Amino acid sequence: MINADILYKLFNCKEGFELPDKIIDLYKNNKQKLENIASELSKKIDESDKDNDLFLEYFQSEHSERKSLKQDYTPNEISKLIYKLIKRDGKISILDFCAGTGSLSIPWLIDGEDRTIEFREYSKRSIAFLLLNLLIRKVNAVIKQMDVLTDECFQILEIGIVSKIDYKFDVVISNPPYSQSWNPVSLINGLKPLPKSKADYAFVIRGLENLKEDGTMVMVLSHGVLFRGQAEGEIRKYLLKGNYIDAIIGLPERMFQNTGIPVCLVIFRKNRSEKNVLFIDASKEFIKVNKFNKLEEKHIEKIVSVYKNRLEVEKYSHIATYEEIEKKRI
Repeated sequence: MINADILYKLFNCKEGFELPDKIIDLYKNNKQKLENIASELSKKIDESDKDNDLFLEYFQSEHSERKSLKQDYTPNEISKLIYKLIKRDGKISILDFCAGTGSLSIPWLIDGEDRTIEFREYSKRSIAFLLLNLLIRKVNAVIKQMDVLTDECFQILEIGIVSKIDYKFDVVISNPPYSQSWNPVSLINGLKPLPKSKADYAFVIRGLENLKEDGTMVMVLSHGVLFRGQAEGEIRKYLLKGNYIDAIIGLPERMFQNTGIPVCLVIFRKNRSEKNVLFIDASKEFIKVNKFNKLEEKHIEKIVSVYKNRLEVEKYSHIATYEEIEKKRI
């Protein structure tokens, strides 16, 4: 991981709060110097760290806004799990929205395949470190600082030679803020708006709107989205009847630095042939590192194998028909 003192020295900062503005200012006014700094940083990185978000721990401890923006940045093992679940070879387009510092996308950036990638993120602080993550890896990408719920765009940053990106993407990935407050609007004709205090399904619908007809979307969501009723329950029924939900994977609690809430991965696909949902309960298989729970490679590989082969494993996974789901009022 990147040492804070090294960052402050390279960017001539006395305190951490200065750093995001310094990075963005160099991008706008002296891009060559910023690229040189990124090159210097790349020399200080251990080979074992290059497939991880280099700024995850530093950003969470120094810059994240848990209270106002619900920023809970994705642990590296969750990013690797998502990549292995939906990996596609060859040329594809990827949208990472609510991208933070880029944790979810790191595996896609280093796999050597032809990727066209767009990042969307509200926080200017996050974008600064996302920019560094990309420059260190010499990735071609577009970063849009924007409100993904309203589509209001504040600035666009381009890195390298950027290919034209279609309005729809082959892969959509996101770890949106859990239970974020918002100004609710009706997302689907005939269904009432979501509550002001919970925008979770608004992020889901916005993601689906950006997904190609043969695409795949994975979102990291709190368990509450599976059970809460009223407007959220109506949207959940809409997604089930539309056959969008492919699988739900429960993960261990205490995987995130700033929150202990358990989360799940929800995998969405359009034009599915199966009329069921694969449930995987991976919440009890982990190792404990200090006060956090971590997935080891064997845990990741088990989840991937069960998902890709659509297996039923006693007390671990189950393929539920829509009739069964309806009876249990999921």
